Amino acid sequence: MTSRMLSGFYTRRAATLATAPSILLIQRTFSGSLFPRHTTMRLATSCGFVALVAFGLATQAPEVRAQDSSAATAQATATVSGSPQPGDLIRLKVWREPDLSGDFRVDDKGSVTLPKIGALYVSNMSPDSLRRTLTSAYAPDLKNPVIDITLLRRVQVVGSVAKPGLYDADATMTVSDVVALAGGATADGISDRVELRRAGARVASALAGQDRIASTPIRSGDQLFVPQRSWMSRNAGVVVGAAISAVGIIAATIVNR
Repeated sequence: MTSRMLSGFYTRRAATLATAPSILLIQRTFSGSLFPRHTTMRLATSCGFVALVAFGLATQAPEVRAQDSSAATAQATATVSGSPQPGDLIRLKVWREPDLSGDFRVDDKGSVTLPKIGALYVSNMSPDSLRRTLTSAYAPDLKNPVIDITLLRRVQVVGSVAKPGLYDADATMTVSDVVALAGGATADGISDRVELRRAGARVASALAGQDRIASTPIRSGDQLFVPQRSWMSRNAGVVVGAAISAVGIIAATIVNR
């Protein structure tokens, strides 16, 4: 049985013990014993209370590890665009022209160097506009050139993932797809609460896994941070086990009074 299965098992046990029917069950269990009636009631109530506290601690939400930056959020919203940005990768495919095709990185000035064209400023162009520009530029040398352009953003995937690092993300990919490039979230990671960070500040606190890169504030140089579940959540079995031991101590104390 895996640790995650054990954690879920103990958490469900704690939730069950914390309910009123369980208190009645404990009362009935000890009612036929040598314990006095008032001792049985006190034991049952104590068991339910301790289990309820353990359940609440084991399932509490993970703490927030970064602070929101309103300035970064406003900047990200203002820069949402389909135009290539410094650090982006332009994947160019010219039909039947492998020498003209390839991956080309946008430099820090917003320009890209392409075969037979040279340096071209692209940060003010949408992908469709860039395609039309290249079609016109290659027209004198090619008859009816067919050009396909894919824009990839260079992002860093960090946190609770299998292979943290830099990855080129297709704008048509989803956030989950980008996390998958890094080997996916670890067993302790929260894959449905990915944070977007820029220059150390949190831009977005919870990107949905199905969000496409093109529809998010993500741009080259950003970080996708997969947070880790809280200690209590990761060690639910230990917490509940300790609670059960505490119940035993309480029971012994009550009986010896």
